[in-house]
Amino acid sequence: MTTKDPLTVSEPASAEGIRIGGSPAASVRAKLTEGTEKYRAQAASKARDIAETGKGKTATALKSLSETIEGAAHTVDDKLGADYGKYARKAAESISNLSSAIEAKEIDELATDARDFVRKSPAVALGVAAAAGFLLARFLRSGSGSDQTGA
Repeated sequence: MTTKDPLTVSEPASAEGIRIGGSPAASVRAKLTEGTEKYRAQAASKARDIAETGKGKTATALKSLSETIEGAAHTVDDKLGADYGKYARKAAESISNLSSAIEAKEIDELATDARDFVRKSPAVALGVAAAAGFLLARFLRSGSGSDQTGA
């Protein structure tokens, strides 16, 4: 009588034992992938909405700045001379053109333009970013009610 050793493997192991194709793990992975894609799409949509809102506010602010400079040009004419008034009008016109260009372009076009500008002129881009940061900090500090008067 031959007894079978419990530690002896009578059949070679098959790859099917470790396949995940129809297993619960594959189902979980598919659900996670589907959920991830869903949230990625929602985040992209929300980011686009925020960018569109920001684009509109930026264009409106630039248009307002342009109108303010244009209105002040007459005062500049009277106080500093016609040449300086002409500079003010030219600056107002440039800002107005920038506002119109921003309004006319899609978000993707603006992003491409910004990338191209940074690649072509990194030093200028860094200077603009620093100036914008400085102005933003000043704006936020003035809005916080903490007036630093060196007392």
